[in-house]
Amino acid sequence: MHTRIFWAVFLISAGCNRDVKIGEDDEAVTGSGGSGGDGGDEGSGGSGGEADADCSTDDSCPAGQICEDSECVDGDRNNSVDEAESLLFTDASDEAGRISGILNPVYDRDYYVVQADGGEFVRISTYTDEDDETKDTVVTLLQENGKVMTYANGHAAGGGVSDADSVVYGYFPTEGTYYVLVEDDATFYGEGEPEGGRDYVYELQMSSWGRRTFEPDSFADPNESVEISAANSWNARGILLEEEGDIDYVALDFQLDGYDLFLDGNYDLQGSDADPRVRLLDASTGEVLRDKRQNGLAGSVWFPNLPQGQYVVELSDAAGGGGAAHWFYLHTLARENTDTYLWESEPNDGMVTAEALEQEELSTSSGNLYTVSRHQGLADSEGDEDWFEFESSYDDGRFVVCLTSTWYGSTTAPTVELYDAAGTLLSGVDGETDSAVYPTAEMANLDVPTGTYYIRVAHPEGVGGTAGDWYRMLVFVASFNVTEYDCP
Repeated sequence: MHTRIFWAVFLISAGCNRDVKIGEDDEAVTGSGGSGGDGGDEGSGGSGGEADADCSTDDSCPAGQICEDSECVDGDRNNSVDEAESLLFTDASDEAGRISGILNPVYDRDYYVVQADGGEFVRISTYTDEDDETKDTVVTLLQENGKVMTYANGHAAGGGVSDADSVVYGYFPTEGTYYVLVEDDATFYGEGEPEGGRDYVYELQMSSWGRRTFEPDSFADPNESVEISAANSWNARGILLEEEGDIDYVALDFQLDGYDLFLDGNYDLQGSDADPRVRLLDASTGEVLRDKRQNGLAGSVWFPNLPQGQYVVELSDAAGGGGAAHWFYLHTLARENTDTYLWESEPNDGMVTAEALEQEELSTSSGNLYTVSRHQGLADSEGDEDWFEFESSYDDGRFVVCLTSTWYGSTTAPTVELYDAAGTLLSGVDGETDSAVYPTAEMANLDVPTGTYYIRVAHPEGVGGTAGDWYRMLVFVASFNVTEYDCP
């Protein structure tokens, strides 16, 4: 019988639980991150339910009920696109611009219709009782034909926000009719116990989002900017790549010293043709510090301990595409660094100078022993290699290593190799250069009976000497066969 490892590792995402405060032009993070599920099929919400009173019209029934056959029953009249209520643009700062809705009965789905002029970035938010955690809405933006443009459960980049329940950042590429769908999260995902009832009250608001890129712009002269002077506040910028090969630029004034920077995006872009590519550049030298495609859709850019200073975010389509449907968002965020990974120290360029891993011994819930090491490093110069030494104290030892770099936009994809004490290569794996693939490199369940072993981290030809050539890895030595493990 295999035993699962449970260990305490530091896993970073754009939505770790933290106390937050509201940002100046966006919202603050509150929840845990993660990508959402697939959008639900279009359908109608439920009607009917327990009769409550005699009636002649819906207006004579309590909130959350409608008049059917002279009786008030649970339900509403916006259960399909044909019954959709009108949703107008309002000022985001005007709470009076919010409209009220009720998800009643269970499985209710509320539709709203929007008339757009085209070429408009929008923010659509729901608000529920902050003290009632059972009220969790999902908001979906639909095209007139019912196809999903984008959706959000919490923040569009993942996690939650302190001043709303769910926030969709979308785009209306053309003039016409669009729909907004509001439903309970369990109804949306088709799993769990859906909520619904007369007390499931929410507010809905849609506003134009004016923070976006425009032409002309360039690396030397971006026409949009982001100032990050506080942690835990999202800042959103709309990106439209108007023609093939278009590249947009956003100036980034990072006023915090040693905080982690996240450059994220919508985790759902079903209505966009873009493959978002995001590069973080040094504003003075143009040095590439991060480079990632599928940003937001498959991970996001992360730079731990970013120095205070001026940067430029370069935004493009990974395939060089462009056009009216090539839109996406840049969501920026800073967090306090709470890193538990140790930096490698030079010189460690060979077996003789290999750095000894700090191995913390832990045990599973079944009492099986294993060690874990957490290390990170840089390709300090072209041709740099990092060697690490570790011990196996188990007769039937198993070795696991998982390394990430390109997934977070790093500019190196190292090769990882395992050697025995005699210098014999036991196994190796080349790093994945595609930044949309997780993890970058891993090896699992290699035999390491009692003895001394070495790990070699070697960088690709031509890589080294920049702050972007970064990696981190988890190393496990277990006394049993490992069936599951986490990666950095």
